Formats: sequence, structure tokens, C-alpha cells
Amino acid sequence: DGSEKYLDADELNIVFGKEFGINKRADQLKLMFAEFDTDGNGEISLQEFCIGVEKFLKGTLDKDDDAEDDEDEDPMSAAIKALSTGTLMVLLFSDPLVDVINELGDLTGIPVFYLAFLLAPMVTNGSELIASYRFAQKKTKNSITNSLQQLYGAAIMNNTMTLGVFLLLIAMQGLYWDYSAESIAIVFVQVALFCLCFTRVMTVASGFAVLALYPFCLLGVYLLENAAGLS
Repeated sequence: DGSEKYLDADELNIVFGKEFGINKRADQLKLMFAEFDTDGNGEISLQEFCIGVEKFLKGTLDKDDDAEDDEDEDPMSAAIKALSTGTLMVLLFSDPLVDVINELGDLTGIPVFYLAFLLAPMVTNGSELIASYRFAQKKTKNSITNSLQQLYGAAIMNNTMTLGVFLLLIAMQGLYWDYSAESIAIVFVQVALFCLCFTRVMTVASGFAVLALYPFCLLGVYLLENAAGLS
């Protein structure tokens, strides 16, 4: 009818939920609505909405709310608390997880490496996958960057550190290393992901290429052990 449309608080929340994957709490929604409603008439016009969305995309929206949240808990304290909790959980559950995988291997006759390769990442890296997916749902430049950085960190840094610690223990203790095929497959995946990191544009094909490394690594270990005769 040509008349100007307005949004109330609930409609604004619906828009942000559908378009950006963000659902605000009641107190956060009230603050965000006040940021958008510059004339204070209790409704958001099209012009106010456009200005508010522009501020949101630039990261200048809800700065006061973010400042209050930062004052509630020091970031360093929060990080130390999270790291300490995660380390404690690893210490408590790592040995039982290994025992379960070993028992499952004995019961099924499937080599422990293949079971660990399939099951362990779901347990140890499941939270990182979920967090990265939630970041990606926001569909902004910063959120996608954070999602990729978290996945790259999990795929490269965690595995590289783990392999490095194992190799250091073997060298220091003079242990016998009989997993050449697995080591070659792991290093290949790390190098492949390292090369992919330099790609500036990520496409659906890039995602499928990364996913393909998972079964390809298993297949590579199988061929190296059974066809090439490596241990």
C-alpha cells in the first residue's frame, strides 16, 4: 500500500535469527533494539534498520553490552579456567577412552588404529566442529574466518603437537617405532592442509576435498601396510 513498514523487538529478533543465526536473550534484545531505534518511538523504520545492520556488520553495535560482559569476568581468568577444566577432563577420560577402543578392537577383530581413527576424533574434536559450525552459520567475514582458524588449528596444530610429543618420547626413551604407514599418512594430511591454508577463496569443492582426506588417509594406511609391506 506504499506505507512504510516498521519492526518491533520480536520481529527484529526473528530477522537476526533467520539471516545471521543469532538469537538474543531478552536483555540483549532490549539493548540491541534500543541501538536500532534511534528516535526512541518504540519501532524500527527501514532507515533505522539499514543503519543498525550496517553498524552490526562493522562490529560497532552493542559495544556497551560487550563492555559490561567483559567487566564481569577477566578474559585471562576465563581462558585459564577453560584450559584447566579441559586439561582435567583429558586426564580423567583419556585412559578410559583408550581402554574402550582396545577392548572394542579385541571384540571385533578390527585393528585398533582404524577404530581410533574413526572414533577418537568424534570424541576429542567434536566440540571444535560444533563451535566452528555455529560460527559459520552467522555467514559474516569474521565468523567464517574464526571458523576456519579453529578448524585449521585442530587439524594441524593438535596433530602436529601430538605426533611431535610421541616422536620425542620415542627418541628419548629409545622405544621401537613400528608405525611407518600411519606416520606417512598423517604427515601427508598435514602437508595437504598446510597447502590448502594458502587458498584465499574457499568453495564447496574445497570442503569436499578436505573431507576426502579422511577416507583417503585410511585407504593410504591400508595400501602402505598390505601392498607396500610397511609396518
